[in-house]
Amino acid sequence: MLQSLRVSRAGPEELPVVGQLLRLLLQHAPLRTHMLTNAVLVQQIIKNITTLRSGGVQEQWLADLHYCFNAHITGHPQGPGALSAVY
Repeated sequence: MLQSLRVSRAGPEELPVVGQLLRLLLQHAPLRTHMLTNAVLVQQIIKNITTLRSGGVQEQWLADLHYCFNAHITGHPQGPGALSAVY
């Protein structure tokens, strides 16, 4: 599923849904190993979402997604700015 995800084809109204789904997948313990195995791919997807949503104000769902990525994949539960440090 992750490999076939094309964030660039998602419309602005679909990006929050994709972000929330990724966050739920990151939080789901049985799937966490799969997400860790594909950490680079997950990181690229989140980077693409962030790029497409780059605007003045960061929305809460995107901040939550960054937090979950940092907490579950990198092991560093820091704020949303921490994801950009990973790139």
